[in-house]
Amino acid sequence: MAASKPDGTSIRTVLRVLGRLARTVSRTHSETATALIDFVAAVVAIGYDRNPRLLPSKR
Repeated sequence: MAASKPDGTSIRTVLRVLGRLARTVSRTHSETATALIDFVAAVVAIGYDRNPRLLPSKR
């Protein structure tokens, strides 16, 4: 069973939506926004590294 957020949304769904948003037209981000984006990506990677069971299971 895939890990889910408290509202029932699967991690796989969240990642799919984020991936679609990332493919949109390139945007210019402020320095603050870029720092936040980089921080969130790093924290998510660290979280998955520490808790590999949170990764969606392969079917």
